[in-house]
Amino acid sequence: MQLLGVEFTDYACFKKRFVPLRPGVQILVGRNNAGKTAILRGLAALSGLPFTMAPRMDPGLQGYLPNAQVQPYFGLDAWFVPSVEEWLLFAYNRDQPPLYDVAISRLIYKFRVFPQQNTVGFDSCVMRMGVTRIGVNEVEVVHRNIEGKYLQGRVDEKFLVHHWQDVKILADRGTWPGIGRYPLLDPEPLFKDLLPLVNVKWVEARRYARPNLQAKEERVLPANAESLAPYLLTLQGSQKRIFNRIQDFITRIFPEFDVLNPELKENLVTLTLTLAGTDTKVPLEFCGSGVEQLLALITFLLTTPAGTTILLDEPHTYLHPSAEREFISLLMEDHERNYVISTHSPVMMNAVPADRITNIIAGEQGSFRGSDPKSVGPILQSLGYKNSDFLLYDRLILGEGKSDAAVLPVLLKNSRRFSAAQIERTGFPTTEGADSSSSIKKQTIILRYEKMLQELEMSSVARVYLRDGDAAPDEQTMLKGTKQPGSGQTVPVKFLPCAEVENYLLVPEAITQAMRTLKQFADSAEPEFSAAGIKSLLDDLLAADDDKLFPAGQGPNPWVNVKGSAVLKKIFEKYELRYDKESAGALIAEHVTPDNQPGIEGLVTLVADLFKNSA
Repeated sequence: MQLLGVEFTDYACFKKRFVPLRPGVQILVGRNNAGKTAILRGLAALSGLPFTMAPRMDPGLQGYLPNAQVQPYFGLDAWFVPSVEEWLLFAYNRDQPPLYDVAISRLIYKFRVFPQQNTVGFDSCVMRMGVTRIGVNEVEVVHRNIEGKYLQGRVDEKFLVHHWQDVKILADRGTWPGIGRYPLLDPEPLFKDLLPLVNVKWVEARRYARPNLQAKEERVLPANAESLAPYLLTLQGSQKRIFNRIQDFITRIFPEFDVLNPELKENLVTLTLTLAGTDTKVPLEFCGSGVEQLLALITFLLTTPAGTTILLDEPHTYLHPSAEREFISLLMEDHERNYVISTHSPVMMNAVPADRITNIIAGEQGSFRGSDPKSVGPILQSLGYKNSDFLLYDRLILGEGKSDAAVLPVLLKNSRRFSAAQIERTGFPTTEGADSSSSIKKQTIILRYEKMLQELEMSSVARVYLRDGDAAPDEQTMLKGTKQPGSGQTVPVKFLPCAEVENYLLVPEAITQAMRTLKQFADSAEPEFSAAGIKSLLDDLLAADDDKLFPAGQGPNPWVNVKGSAVLKKIFEKYELRYDKESAGALIAEHVTPDNQPGIEGLVTLVADLFKNSA
């Protein structure tokens, strides 16, 4: 039986929210207050599944319960893919092959979490038997009655349940008013695949190693790492090999230190690190927050038993990007434990495939999302795509090339229609890097990005694909008719009112300012040029009968049809400068405003809807 993940119901800001749980590293991303920490803390409740007599429930979970029952609870359901072995448990006729198609069938164990009672109670087990011909039949195969007893049923070929039998109970954990009896259950054979879920370790985002703690043996490091000093002192004496691994990792990441020292002085335990090549010991609290955070994190990791799922809340806090890379690499190479990480770090987002990322949006429903063997993530990553190009933003404007990504945010900021904060929260990924020689191939590129947004659970994000305006009418019609995979909704594709984004840069004053800056930066002699001279040259180029400047002809408005990048290249060459689409383009854009480029209003109109209802 393969674990898919867990589904929360009536928890925090979510009516329902599915969270994948798979071997390796799983990352939760989302804005502040989206519910990431709530989900991690809720996952820690798996430690209280009714197969252990000593559950350790976080009493703070009660603050996440929106319902107003006498005994508040939230639902926590474990989802599995059933195998032939499970069919033998629930089949009325065991000689008959399974009725269901494994690929579309699910076995769901439903639990209720009662934080006040420090209890996780089992409610029922539902089998969703997918049959290709007739769809899905949902059958309750394990049932809890009002006395707190459990009955297991068997399913016949008509999906009817017969032959109910008692499920073995190991011990009574108590009876509560309004809740009833939720006993301890025998894991064999019904629940044996749920046992690994009990092994979870929650690590808080606020990790602070208190200095000068009273000396005592510490065998468990609390989630906030406050007793790190006595814990490491205990570890140094009892598990020297693990202590040495922690020390080796820290001194490799921070080579300015070469020894980690848990020390006992006058019945107080302190932590110091010795400066490399000296005898100078620096107290941990003076070594920098990054050292303290990474020391706590690596201690959690290397002292947690194999088979544990470690829940890490914002492990990137205070870490330099190089330390982040070392840390996430360690997690990726660890095949003995599993990790669920809440983070805002682009380094960590970009270290995993897109299907390893769960995008959390406050209040948004999240259903089961299977691993897609046709994932386009590797394709886009090979073209320079990064997960963070999408995940860190409220809206996306997807241009065709790097010049669009460099110039568009500057032009939109200078338009005076959008605030700096709005532009800061807007992503400008590019869709270049693949063969776009035909309309079909251009459409394929868009569909790949749409598929990636689905994999990142961002299908609802406000976005627009902004294409160059020199596309042929047939191509424009085709691309505007592109449909999202699965939903069939029309993909938002719009075309510039001019040949390319560089056309907005054809402003003599802005070009002059940019060229002067480039000349000064290069410390080269500045030839005689002025805005008037550049305007004259620009007018001549816009009037020229040149196929390279006007591949489709001049038309009634040369500014619309000219290739702006080709014009800028000629102007820069005239003054012995190289025109770079990104750096020079962005530099020119800094001096383009509605006052000197009225055409900028047409650009604003194309994207204005993306910014509605945002500050």
